Amino acid sequence: MNDIEETAEFVQVKKGTPLHYYGDIVRKLFLISATIMIVTLPFLSDRILVPSFISIFTIMIVTAIAGFINPEGRSILILDFIIAIGGVIVFETIAVNSYTRVSPFELFFVVNQVLAILFLSALYYSAKTLRTVIPRKFTTGGFSS
Repeated sequence: MNDIEETAEFVQVKKGTPLHYYGDIVRKLFLISATIMIVTLPFLSDRILVPSFISIFTIMIVTAIAGFINPEGRSILILDFIIAIGGVIVFETIAVNSYTRVSPFELFFVVNQVLAILFLSALYYSAKTLRTVIPRKFTTGGFSS
Protein backbone atom coordinates (compact mmCIF):
# COMPACT_ATOMS: atom_id res chain seq x y z
CA MET A 1 0.00 0.00 0.00
CA ASN A 2 1.48 3.37 -0.99
CA ASP A 3 1.17 6.73 0.80
CA ILE A 4 -1.74 7.90 -1.33
CA GLU A 5 -3.77 4.77 -0.64
CA GLU A 6 -3.04 5.02 3.09
CA THR A 7 -4.11 8.67 3.11
CA ALA A 8 -7.27 7.88 1.14
CA GLU A 9 -8.10 5.08 3.59
CA PHE A 10 -7.47 7.41 6.55
CA VAL A 11 -9.82 10.17 5.32
CA GLN A 12 -12.54 7.81 4.14
CA VAL A 13 -15.90 8.79 5.59
CA LYS A 14 -19.08 6.80 6.07
CA LYS A 15 -21.78 7.21 3.46
CA GLY A 16 -23.97 10.19 4.35
CA THR A 17 -21.43 11.69 6.75
CA PRO A 18 -20.31 15.23 5.86
CA LEU A 19 -16.55 15.54 5.36
CA HIS A 20 -16.34 18.04 8.22
CA TYR A 21 -18.57 16.22 10.71
CA TYR A 22 -17.71 16.91 14.36
CA GLY A 23 -20.85 15.53 15.99
CA ASP A 24 -18.86 12.86 17.83
CA ILE A 25 -16.79 15.57 19.52
CA VAL A 26 -19.93 17.57 20.38
CA ARG A 27 -21.50 14.41 21.84
CA LYS A 28 -18.47 13.84 24.08
CA LEU A 29 -18.44 17.48 25.20
CA PHE A 30 -22.16 17.33 26.05
CA LEU A 31 -21.70 14.08 27.98
CA ILE A 32 -18.71 15.44 29.91
CA SER A 33 -20.73 18.58 30.72
CA ALA A 34 -23.75 16.57 31.86
CA THR A 35 -21.53 14.36 34.02
CA ILE A 36 -19.92 17.37 35.68
CA MET A 37 -23.35 18.89 36.29
CA ILE A 38 -24.83 15.75 37.87
CA VAL A 39 -21.75 14.99 39.99
CA THR A 40 -21.51 18.53 41.37
CA LEU A 41 -25.26 19.17 41.75
CA PRO A 42 -25.52 17.75 45.30
CA PHE A 43 -22.63 19.97 46.44
CA LEU A 44 -23.82 23.15 44.73
CA SER A 45 -27.62 22.84 44.84
CA ASP A 46 -27.89 25.53 47.53
CA ARG A 47 -26.15 28.03 45.21
CA ILE A 48 -28.26 27.28 42.11
CA LEU A 49 -31.20 29.65 41.69
CA VAL A 50 -33.55 27.13 40.07
CA PRO A 51 -35.19 24.11 41.75
CA SER A 52 -33.21 20.86 41.61
CA PHE A 53 -35.72 19.16 39.32
CA ILE A 54 -35.07 21.82 36.65
CA SER A 55 -31.32 21.18 36.91
CA ILE A 56 -31.87 17.43 36.68
CA PHE A 57 -34.26 17.87 33.73
CA THR A 58 -31.68 20.04 31.96
CA ILE A 59 -28.99 17.41 32.53
CA MET A 60 -31.28 14.75 31.07
CA ILE A 61 -32.05 16.93 28.01
CA VAL A 62 -28.35 17.59 27.30
CA THR A 63 -27.64 13.85 27.65
CA ALA A 64 -30.56 12.86 25.41
CA ILE A 65 -29.54 15.37 22.73
CA ALA A 66 -26.01 13.94 22.85
CA GLY A 67 -27.51 10.54 22.18
CA PHE A 68 -29.48 11.79 19.17
CA ILE A 69 -26.50 13.39 17.42
CA ASN A 70 -25.91 11.84 14.01
CA PRO A 71 -24.58 13.10 10.69
CA GLU A 72 -27.88 12.65 8.87
CA GLY A 73 -30.02 14.56 11.38
CA ARG A 74 -29.81 18.14 10.20
CA SER A 75 -32.35 19.42 12.74
CA ILE A 76 -30.52 17.77 15.65
CA LEU A 77 -27.29 19.42 14.49
CA ILE A 78 -29.06 22.79 14.58
CA LEU A 79 -30.38 21.95 18.05
CA ASP A 80 -26.81 21.09 19.18
CA PHE A 81 -25.73 24.54 18.04
CA ILE A 82 -28.58 26.23 19.93
CA ILE A 83 -27.95 24.22 23.12
CA ALA A 84 -24.24 25.05 22.96
CA ILE A 85 -25.07 28.77 22.67
CA GLY A 86 -27.43 28.51 25.63
CA GLY A 87 -24.81 26.65 27.68
CA VAL A 88 -22.16 29.29 27.04
CA ILE A 89 -24.53 32.13 27.93
CA VAL A 90 -25.91 30.51 31.10
CA PHE A 91 -22.69 29.12 32.57
CA GLU A 92 -20.44 32.05 31.70
CA THR A 93 -22.98 34.53 33.09
CA ILE A 94 -23.11 32.56 36.33
CA ALA A 95 -19.31 32.28 36.41
CA VAL A 96 -18.80 36.02 35.90
CA ASN A 97 -21.40 36.88 38.55
CA SER A 98 -19.96 34.42 41.07
CA TYR A 99 -16.38 35.57 40.38
CA THR A 100 -17.25 39.14 41.33
CA ARG A 101 -18.86 37.98 44.59
CA VAL A 102 -16.53 35.20 45.74
CA SER A 103 -13.04 33.82 45.34
CA PRO A 104 -12.01 32.50 41.92
CA PHE A 105 -10.99 29.31 43.73
CA GLU A 106 -14.47 28.51 44.97
CA LEU A 107 -16.01 25.33 43.52
CA PHE A 108 -19.13 27.12 42.24
CA PHE A 109 -17.08 29.50 40.09
CA VAL A 110 -14.70 26.79 38.83
CA VAL A 111 -17.49 24.39 37.84
CA ASN A 112 -19.42 27.07 35.97
CA GLN A 113 -16.29 28.32 34.20
CA VAL A 114 -15.36 24.78 33.12
CA LEU A 115 -18.91 24.18 31.87
CA ALA A 116 -18.81 27.46 29.91
CA ILE A 117 -15.55 26.38 28.26
CA LEU A 118 -16.96 22.94 27.40
CA PHE A 119 -20.08 24.46 25.85
CA LEU A 120 -17.94 27.02 24.00
CA SER A 121 -15.95 24.14 22.51
CA ALA A 122 -19.21 22.37 21.62
CA LEU A 123 -20.40 25.59 19.96
CA TYR A 124 -17.26 25.75 17.84
CA TYR A 125 -17.51 22.14 16.65
CA SER A 126 -21.26 22.28 16.07
CA ALA A 127 -20.77 25.46 14.01
CA LYS A 128 -18.08 23.73 11.92
CA THR A 129 -20.47 20.84 11.30
CA LEU A 130 -23.40 23.14 10.48
CA ARG A 131 -21.26 25.04 8.01
CA THR A 132 -21.03 21.92 5.85
CA VAL A 133 -24.60 20.70 6.40
CA ILE A 134 -26.48 23.91 5.59
CA PRO A 135 -26.71 24.18 1.80
CA ARG A 136 -24.93 27.11 0.22
CA LYS A 137 -26.54 29.04 -2.61
CA PHE A 138 -23.58 30.78 -4.16
CA THR A 139 -22.62 31.51 -7.69
CA THR A 140 -19.40 33.04 -8.90
CA GLY A 141 -21.03 36.44 -9.02
CA GLY A 142 -22.40 36.31 -5.46
CA PHE A 143 -25.54 34.94 -3.90
CA SER A 144 -28.03 33.21 -6.12
CA SER A 145 -31.76 33.64 -5.64
